[in-house]
Amino acid sequence: MTVPSFSSLGRTRSWLPSIATAVRWAPFVLVVVSAAARETRVGVLPVLLAGLFAALLADRGRPSAAHPLALAWAAALPVGLGLAWGAIPAPAALPGLGSCADPLSPPAAWRALEALTVLGTSAALVPIGGRELLLLRRPSDRRVVALAALAPLATIPAILLGPPAAGPFFGEVNLAFPPGAFVPATLLAVSNAALEEVAYRGALLGWGGRAVGPGAALLIQAVMFGLAHGGPDEQFGAPLIITGMIASGLVAGLVARRTGSLLLPFAIHAAVDIPMYHALACRLG
Repeated sequence: MTVPSFSSLGRTRSWLPSIATAVRWAPFVLVVVSAAARETRVGVLPVLLAGLFAALLADRGRPSAAHPLALAWAAALPVGLGLAWGAIPAPAALPGLGSCADPLSPPAAWRALEALTVLGTSAALVPIGGRELLLLRRPSDRRVVALAALAPLATIPAILLGPPAAGPFFGEVNLAFPPGAFVPATLLAVSNAALEEVAYRGALLGWGGRAVGPGAALLIQAVMFGLAHGGPDEQFGAPLIITGMIASGLVAGLVARRTGSLLLPFAIHAAVDIPMYHALACRLG
């Protein structure tokens, strides 16, 4: 039997860091691909689950901060789950304004169920990545808390400017705003903001930053956020929409990192999502 020389063993070991780096980046590549190619989203989810299981076996007994392999796969899983959920046809609102003021109208209830699923998965992953990196805490700066309290005022310009801004991309948008629609609109907006902020600015930015570096994680979560909002159709305005959402993801990520909390990004996100419910359930024509 031929015994390998020490020099050949050294060359073999030199490949190990490259392999480990590739495996650590793999989940982020997978979610970027699934965000860009909608038809791959459901298929990518079991791969992420299998990768996390394999990483946990490889990192068994080791702290995740020192061995970030499992942390990388855990960071990508909530986003991958949200993308796979989005590939499932959502229940449509009733024709006309039949369900617009229903507290559990199909669009609001569906998004709330998605939020519970994604947030529940993120909570289950906390033993791997740690709660502190999710930025689920109150900001220490009182000015940030005050700004978050004023964030609902952003709903007003969102309602006024949203339909005209959407017109060039989606045609004329006429929305109704019956008083009873406030409850389902708030349910949808809070659910959507919570699941996306925890998945993108929490898991992907916080846990991902520990796995691949804070700068790379900031860019990845912003690009993912933009691609995930590109829509299923090949609209001529899709590149502009994606670019705008990437920019907003960068800003939200920087704010979350600067304030050490998801509170302000969540509050603003929920406020500007109010018109989204009306576009789904209270649209006229």
